[in-house]
Amino acid sequence: IEIQGDEIWHEKDIETVKRVIDFANQNGYNSIRQWCKTCSWTQVDSYQYKNVRIVKKIKGLRSTEWGDNFVMGENTSPQDGYTSHNVPPELVTDEFVYYHLHRPFPENRVLQDEAMAYMNSADDPPRTEVFEAVKRIDWKRVPLPRPEEILDELPAIVKGLSQFRRYRVREELFSRAWLREITGLEY
Repeated sequence: IEIQGDEIWHEKDIETVKRVIDFANQNGYNSIRQWCKTCSWTQVDSYQYKNVRIVKKIKGLRSTEWGDNFVMGENTSPQDGYTSHNVPPELVTDEFVYYHLHRPFPENRVLQDEAMAYMNSADDPPRTEVFEAVKRIDWKRVPLPRPEEILDELPAIVKGLSQFRRYRVREELFSRAWLREITGLEY
């Protein structure tokens, strides 16, 4: 399972994910393609797509581009049938989705836009101008969503994180007590 730091499966789907992985493994599939919903706390983007986030461990297979591309060996371009978002044969499923959080933490937006401006298009003046404009916004003054605005369909941890202004890797993410507090679920 290779999932990006801003992606998550819903806790209600965990048993389904396990079942589909077992089925794929028993039937010779190398990867599983499932729906992705890009969302903020209060809306799901109309751009939804199917992507691969579960792959079989294959000698020489590695992921690149934040887990979105798969290549064999040390070459930087896909080869031997393994291509961007693809490790054939693949099982395509509608049984579960994963959620991709689209820049939900106000105080992290400057860092995200800086990374996008300089990593993806360092020579792109319009992108750099957008980043410079974003740096001038006082993100501490951007209101957090009200609890009643949070989408019901989102995983419990995502709902709990909606009241954070800034995301950071925290030891609490590995604390059952903190997870219980933020999600209301028993871990």
